[in-house]
Amino acid sequence: MKKPVALRSLHTLDKLLESDRFEPLLSWGLRMGIAACVPLVWGVYTQHEAEAALMTLTAEAIGWMELKGNFTQRIKVLLVATVLAMSFGFLGSISGTVFSLSICCMFIVGFLTGIFKNIGERGSGLAISIFVMFIFTNAHPCALQDVFPQRIVWIGIGGLWSLLLGILFSIFIPVQKPYRRSIALIWKSIAALQHTLSEGFNLRGKKNNIRAVYLSEREVRHALDNSLQFHAKLAHQEQQQNKQELHLAHIRKAAALIGSITANLEEELCKLAYNKEKELVCISLYGVMKAHEQLCNRMAYYMLSLKKEDYLLVQVQKNRLQKLNDLFYKKHLAQATTVDAAALSIYRSYERILKLISSTMNTLNEQGKEPMTLQSYGLYKTLYILQPKEWLQHSKTLFNINTFTFKFALRAALASTLGFILYRVAHIPYGYWIPFTTLIVMQPYVATTNKKALERIAGTLLGTIGGVLILSTPASLHLKEVLFFISAVCMIITIRKSYSISTFFITLSLVLLYSVDEALSYSVLLQRIISTTIGSALAVIAGFLFLPTFEKNWLPKHIIQAISKNFNYFQCSVQSTSLPWTRFKRLAESHNSDAFDSLQRYMQEPLHDKKKITAYYALLTHIVRITRELNKFNIEKDDANQKGTIANEEDLTRIREILYCFDEIKIQLSQHVELKAWERLNVELQQVPMLNSYQRTNLYTIHFEIQAIKDDLGFILSQLQATT
Repeated sequence: MKKPVALRSLHTLDKLLESDRFEPLLSWGLRMGIAACVPLVWGVYTQHEAEAALMTLTAEAIGWMELKGNFTQRIKVLLVATVLAMSFGFLGSISGTVFSLSICCMFIVGFLTGIFKNIGERGSGLAISIFVMFIFTNAHPCALQDVFPQRIVWIGIGGLWSLLLGILFSIFIPVQKPYRRSIALIWKSIAALQHTLSEGFNLRGKKNNIRAVYLSEREVRHALDNSLQFHAKLAHQEQQQNKQELHLAHIRKAAALIGSITANLEEELCKLAYNKEKELVCISLYGVMKAHEQLCNRMAYYMLSLKKEDYLLVQVQKNRLQKLNDLFYKKHLAQATTVDAAALSIYRSYERILKLISSTMNTLNEQGKEPMTLQSYGLYKTLYILQPKEWLQHSKTLFNINTFTFKFALRAALASTLGFILYRVAHIPYGYWIPFTTLIVMQPYVATTNKKALERIAGTLLGTIGGVLILSTPASLHLKEVLFFISAVCMIITIRKSYSISTFFITLSLVLLYSVDEALSYSVLLQRIISTTIGSALAVIAGFLFLPTFEKNWLPKHIIQAISKNFNYFQCSVQSTSLPWTRFKRLAESHNSDAFDSLQRYMQEPLHDKKKITAYYALLTHIVRITRELNKFNIEKDDANQKGTIANEEDLTRIREILYCFDEIKIQLSQHVELKAWERLNVELQQVPMLNSYQRTNLYTIHFEIQAIKDDLGFILSQLQATT
């Protein structure tokens, strides 16, 4: 029996509000809707439609900037976006009447857009402020003496309006809530990973394969990297006087370790899952895994709210996990004549998780009451963000371009300039949508560009049809304004779920924007569809013709980088050094993830070789297992607190053999690629502490995996020769 429509709508709204606690898309959408609608309403009622259109355009361009990080970071990016909007609005206005100058400027804009789109989420938002303002002001140029009074001032006002809204949407939240939200997302991703691992262990349904597990593990890594991007200081870097950030850095580190321990369960779980004699063990273990999943979810909510009721729920779930894990031990391990190594390893892993969660709870309890941002940020902090020294460092980072980034930026510049020339030479009405669409659709990789092009065309077509249906019905001006606001909100809410749906609402909002002053005709809608199709086609064609980036060329290099980072991680793990092993763990896992993403993109490329996919997948599996075994090795080392003893000769021999395999791989690969990061750490091998039986097993597995990589090295060498 289906639920009533009203109940389904309430359920959908409840889910939206629930997800908004972790990823505030609804508040972002409201900020976009208010930023776009208020200038529009002001322009209609004061007869300043042209000025209002500039303000709305600017506010929408800057509104695509998602506000993440602390208050200082948010104000910083909004200020930069405003300055960029004014600068390129000025450039577009004065160059519009000179064709050759417009072409040169369009090339620069396209190049800068490509650079910005490769420096993270904030860079993508800033890129929109560049090309949106340039393209639209270039399409409607004005005399130099009229630029500042008629253009730049109103663009600046639109930027300041967005800045004001950004402040209002940020200043009433607790100071550390953005940091805590980023950690809460790590906990949510760990819960999702545990859910993936537990599927089928109740003997109902199919168990997930290795690929599904690794995709979930990648989400944990993505959540951690996202937190580090906006809250970069690690636990060992935080200053003691900033206790709140120090505590949060330690909590994030604990969450990252729990994520690694959870991912490490995959191999032990596989040993049990495919053994029919262990079905009762699997059923018991299923309860433990579900308790861990629920505990991680509760930890995510508690990280956000810090409420007593959420704390009590976490304690209840933690006690439940402890009882179920103890029961699992008593039933299947304590009285067993022969101890199952996989089951024992799983039990010990959950014991470690419980210790880390207890430590996290104690650290959270030490947190003092967080003040609101309004109470914490004074004028001096606001002025501090304008320091020239910091901007100089950012500029050096921005223009420190590598080959991959340069190629993509040049491709974006060539494709958008070609579209710009086409629309100007052919005098296509509203043809400025061609370079605009090209820059929106253009992605660093061929497969992602093709997918986004199709979604852009589909969303535009459906949005146009929806706009025609709305305009064909009798409607008052106020209804159009309301629909415009709803469209602005919905295009943000849907951006993560489906780009085609988001494009539908973007097109619908543009239709309504044009129709507010009743200047819209159906020919405009047709021109938008044609221009969008041409711009998307240019982006796709450019991906194949202009300095193409195919994963068949980059995948071997990503795998080599992953091997080199695991080599550094291995050295840090087995030798005494002051460097934190978690830093090497993070780098190894990040490069593993990059290689896996590259493999996923290669599988989507046309004319890919299925045999090569199998070989690459096998290599990547060996690398991931090395990382996981090193994680187990170091967690054992931390638990045992090994000091003052020296490893026996057999352990040292095993370590030397592994290092020899790495060296052999390096020697062969160095003939084809430059290996700058592949270096020995300056530490003594004789300082290796005494190893326990679990660490010896880890070393044995690592030796086996690196030997397998060495044996399969001929495949990588052949691929490197083919690319060069």
